[in-house]
This record gives sequence, C-alpha cells and structure tokens, in this order.
Amino acid sequence: MIIYSFIKIIRNIFLVILIHFFLKAQDTGEIKFDLKSLNFQLNNLSTSWKPELKNKDFHSLLIKDYKISFSNIDINNIYNKEQSTTEITINGPDLVIKDFKINSKVNSKNWITEEKIKRLNNRQSIPKECLEKIAKASELYFIDSDTLPQSLNDLSIRNYINLDKAPLNDYSWTYELNLPENIIAFPTNENLRAHDNSILYNWNTKDFQLNPILDSLYQVPNIEWNYEFKVQEIVQSFSSTAKIIFDPQSKKIDFKLNKSKFLIENLIFLATPEFQLENQIKISLPELMLEIKNLLIEGSIKETILMHSIDSDFRIRNFDIKIPKDLIKEPEIEKLLKTLGIWNNSLRVRLIDVNLQLINEHTGTSLIKIHTPFIKVLIDAKFTIRQNGTFPTKITFHNSDIKINPISLGVRKYIRTWEKNNKKSLKREGSIIILKANGPIDNILIQGF
Repeated sequence: MIIYSFIKIIRNIFLVILIHFFLKAQDTGEIKFDLKSLNFQLNNLSTSWKPELKNKDFHSLLIKDYKISFSNIDINNIYNKEQSTTEITINGPDLVIKDFKINSKVNSKNWITEEKIKRLNNRQSIPKECLEKIAKASELYFIDSDTLPQSLNDLSIRNYINLDKAPLNDYSWTYELNLPENIIAFPTNENLRAHDNSILYNWNTKDFQLNPILDSLYQVPNIEWNYEFKVQEIVQSFSSTAKIIFDPQSKKIDFKLNKSKFLIENLIFLATPEFQLENQIKISLPELMLEIKNLLIEGSIKETILMHSIDSDFRIRNFDIKIPKDLIKEPEIEKLLKTLGIWNNSLRVRLIDVNLQLINEHTGTSLIKIHTPFIKVLIDAKFTIRQNGTFPTKITFHNSDIKINPISLGVRKYIRTWEKNNKKSLKREGSIIILKANGPIDNILIQGF
C-alpha cells in the first residue's frame, strides 16, 4: 500500500508537470479531466514452469480472481502566466486478489540439516577458539621453559592465558591438557548440551578431530522440498487528494490521503521435506491489516516535506509458526520453548496491534498491544516530533507507560532470575510489571528497568 502511495504521488506530479509545461506558453485558462472508472480484471489464471537445467523442479501459479481499478479521477488545472494550480482527486488503485496459490517442488539441500549444522558449529565456536588459544599459549610456554604445561593452571600462573577474560571465562566448557598428544574440551553441567561429545585438538597435526555427528550431517543428500504459498484474499483500497501549485517562487504540494486499507486474509506457507510431515514448516496468518486515515502532507519540491497528521493502525491476529520436529531438540530452541511454556512445537502470537496518531506536526500518541499465550505487553506512548529537515526525524517520548504481564511460569522464572542476577527489583502492580519511558528514541530511558 505504501509503495502504491509513492507511485501514485510521483505519477500525479509527473502528470501535472506535463500539463504545466504544455500550458506555459498560454496566457490564462482552465483544463478539467474527469474519469469515472478504469478497470483491469482477469479470472482463473494458471501457469507453470519446469526449468530445463533442473528437471526435478516444478513451479505453478494459480489466481482465481485479480482486479485493479481506479474511480472518480478528477483533475482540475487553472493557469496563467505567473502560476499554475492543479487539484487531483482519485480513488485507487483498488486491488482485489482471491485464491492466490504458488506451488513449487525443488530438489535441494535439506534446510533443517543445514540449520542443525549451523547451530552445532555455533555451539562449538567458543571451545574451539579456546583450544586454539591454549595451544598457542602452550607453544610459547614450551619455547620459554623447554617443557610442556601440565594444566591450565600452569599457563595461568605464568600469564600465558587469562581465565577471567573471554572466551576462557565461559564455564560451560572445561579443558584438559594431555600433551604432547592432545587438548580436550568437555561440556560441563552448565552447558545446554552437557551430554554432547568432547572436542579434541590434535597437538601434532594442529587440527581438530573429526566430529562424527557433524560429519554425518554433511553427508545428508539433497531431498525434494514441496513448497506451497496461498492467500485466500488480498484487498487494497486507496482514496486521496493532492493540490500542487507551480509559481516562480514556490512549487508547493499538498497531499491528503483520506483513507487507505491493506488486508491479507488466511495466508499459509508450507515447506515439507519429501513426505516428512513431522518436519513440515508451517506459517499461518489469518489476518494482517494496515489502515491509514487522514494523512496530510505539505511541502514543496525545494523545501522539506512536513507531515501534519496521520491515523494508522497495523494489526496481526493469530500468527502461528510450526517448528519442525528435528529442530525442537536443538538446545537453544528447546530452552526457548521451555521458557515460553510451549509444549506443542507451535509458536503463536494472538495479537499485535499498533495504533499511531499524529495529532499535529509536533505531537502524537501510539498504543501497542502484544498478546501471546506466554506474555502480554501494553505500551501507551506519548511523543513529540521535530520535523526540521534532518534525518532521521527527532522523536522524544514523554511519560510513556509500559505494562508487561508474564503469563507462563517459564517467563516469570526467567524475569525473576534476571532480577536476581542484576540485583534489580522491577516495579509491579500485582503480577504486572510497570515501566516508564522518557527521552529521545535513540537514547531512551526506561524508568524502573
């Protein structure tokens, strides 16, 4: 919708410029243009594509109904030798798409396996870095002492390593020196995967021993992925008025968006590896809506554009992500789901609602609601805005309320642990955490945090 807005503004400006230059040689006059409707429509579009070089792949597109229309296009231009004034009123583009579907079969790497490889490498990055640091420190120790260290304590006492600095201060791993054969990293009980295999650094080859789990993941062959993307309906409506004045001193533009609405209903994305339904990735979005009313912009081509008002609302309902079974066992994901109190491998957001109102060019309010099964957040923000031509525009919050209601036991426990570790006590009304926000957006102060 926003892209359509900018395209329409640019198109109108271009049209007025053409009219302006066409009439520049005239003395005075008026031109009017009126068009009640302009439509483009198609029904039951079906197309498919099979790449020649990838004969296992197949793609198809289906659209039951597609319609784009404009209505009540009214252009009025009054001109003389000194000035040209144009007023443009238009409804559109109005867009309706029903039953939009894309299906693809793609023979490719297993995305789930790739994600497991990435996460395993990330988990091993710190112990591998530590093993390399210990190995280099041991080499220096041998050069200086003509003997090999027997433990980390030998290296620490003589300042070859610092156990209090990263990455060696990560206590989820412990290290054992068996020189001149190897150095081994063992996961501790603090590790998310305490039962993971140890990591061995070979002193003679100066390399890590092959990890059998990682090696088996690298050997996983390509598989057929079945992708399906479908939307029941997409609706876009648009109504605006623009006034443009051309004169030697100023090229003024007044633009008013009376009302615009963009709506997506029942969006579903499915990604299924072969016939493994338990590893299907599913994203569903029953409703996404963006509505803008009373947008008023004033400015000129030479000067800064000034926004006077806007009333907008962005809303998402029942957004849901189904996590593949093989990823649930990944320690980071498993810990997150446990903290959030999610046991059905489905992450749902019941509501995200963002309402923004710019009362005038200086002040505005915003109300943000986030509802999930594990936490609720309400933000009632008041702000001032300075539109002086600088970018980004300076926004300052004033006495804005933030209310956080941790619902699940895991989230409440996580917050209590954070308070204990940071020696803080968040202000509460019952079980609801109460915070205040003040200051510029790039350096905001959260009182009570």
